[in-house]
Amino acid sequence: YEKANRSVIISSMSGVIIGAAILLLSPGNRARAATFVEWNSMSFMQKYQIQFFDRFPQAMAEYWPVYLVLIASIIVASMGGTLRKSTSVYMTAFIVGAIAANAAFIGSPVFPPRSMNGGLCFMLIALAFVLVDAFEAVGKFEAGLMTCIAIFCAAYFIPSYYLFTKAMIATHGQEEIRDKMVAKARDSGEKEVKIPAFYFPKMVKENDKFDTYHSPD
Repeated sequence: YEKANRSVIISSMSGVIIGAAILLLSPGNRARAATFVEWNSMSFMQKYQIQFFDRFPQAMAEYWPVYLVLIASIIVASMGGTLRKSTSVYMTAFIVGAIAANAAFIGSPVFPPRSMNGGLCFMLIALAFVLVDAFEAVGKFEAGLMTCIAIFCAAYFIPSYYLFTKAMIATHGQEEIRDKMVAKARDSGEKEVKIPAFYFPKMVKENDKFDTYHSPD
């Protein structure tokens, strides 16, 4: 925030640092980390190789629709003469933030799909800065390219949202059945009950599924 005074900047950054420290240094994290014996026995270079040659490229590739719109918007704003220097600075800063958000998982034994949301948010913020400048371009070419961008986004978003909504309705029904099975077993005095895994109807992306992890305990 450009016009924030020093006290606002210091207090907000302090809050971020304290909040991050509470999450990262919590006893639960340390307890869970101790269970990954094989990961903890790896050297830093082994973890580096797994993160940046196996997990990181896949995570960054998931944002490909954002990249397409971002590049097209930069072209529109550049050709229209509306791309501001401050926009380039902020855009670059948040793209670096997206890279850092995923790179930070070098210390994590797992990298679930939901962990990519941080990087996605940074990429969307970077895109938002460029879109403001792109929409100020008034030439016919620029207007045509922005129209193509809108059509692309709609063609991707509408079926994705429809299939996701359909899947959530279906899994909600499955959840109700699972809850009834647990309640029935409990009322019958059973100590253990097996419940079926979730079945997901077709979705655009595999990562659209919610986390189905079951603790062995």
